[in-house]
Amino acid sequence: MAFEEPVSELRRAHRVPADFWVMVQGVDAALVARRGNISTTGIIFAADDLSLELGSLEYLHVTTSDRKVGVVVMAQVVRIVDLPEAGPGPKKAIAFEFMPVNMDRRHELVTLVQYIIDTKDRELPAPQAAQVFALEVSHLTVETSWPVEVGDKMQLAFQSSRGGTRIPFEGVVQAVNSLQTKGGPPRYKVETGGLVAGRRGALASHASITESIDIAMADIIAATADLLSDRPHLKGNLDRISLASVLSWFDMGRMSGRVRLTGPDEVRVTLYLQDGSLVDVEGPFDIEARETLRTVLSWKEGRFEFHEGPVDREDKVQTSMAGLLLDLAREADESSGDLCFVA
Repeated sequence: MAFEEPVSELRRAHRVPADFWVMVQGVDAALVARRGNISTTGIIFAADDLSLELGSLEYLHVTTSDRKVGVVVMAQVVRIVDLPEAGPGPKKAIAFEFMPVNMDRRHELVTLVQYIIDTKDRELPAPQAAQVFALEVSHLTVETSWPVEVGDKMQLAFQSSRGGTRIPFEGVVQAVNSLQTKGGPPRYKVETGGLVAGRRGALASHASITESIDIAMADIIAATADLLSDRPHLKGNLDRISLASVLSWFDMGRMSGRVRLTGPDEVRVTLYLQDGSLVDVEGPFDIEARETLRTVLSWKEGRFEFHEGPVDREDKVQTSMAGLLLDLAREADESSGDLCFVA
């Protein structure tokens, strides 16, 4: 599929299971080999001990299995899922929604996903020293009382996490293991490999199993809709995520609301945004809004929360966010200041 097609269309056709390297900036010490699903709008993979909060913003370093194509992109934690307690490996899966702050980052994501698609059937070096959970739709493991045998063909349909979507799966049984039970019918652990995706009959509303994972992921994101409507969950640590990048993303999305900042020594400042632009501030500093923004952009530690909603404030800045950030970055550079600006 050509890059010129809409990003949303590329995502729907090309959510792919893959091996890749990921580093959560400020959490991981280096790139970590992981397996999961990726598209131009998000990524999900199995991982333990990341100490991430639902709704937090992070920088992700994502690189292909052969390390030839990569991207550094801001992303939001939209789901943390407990995985089945079955054998070694991670017990949680983490889903991120990508939040590229400009078209260059969007293009890099498209390039990354397209490269994975183009090289998916090649022999690539396997990620080293990693215990991973195969979070994909090419394999399915179920516990059942059905008396199936290796080689049998299975057709299943299960409901998405919110119960609103029927997701089909068709495959061939690859392994059957008996489970110990205390009374009742025998139970089996059945491992099934998926068949090539195809039409699923008149009851199906989507064309392939590849799209089924899209359905499930869309359902995961929809499950956080109530949280998204209020936006207090949109948060992050200033030592891991650049405030300038967050404000650039708000500007690009023309978002309105309050950014509540807690900085060094528990100093608290609130930025008021209207359609992505800074219009007013509240805080302990007896300085104008522009200078307050300069101060908080220099903070290297602290936290922020964004609460989306209408803002009834006089515009005391009269400058676009993009223009304001560029001016402050230029002034800081000219004075050799330490303003942190990452776009």
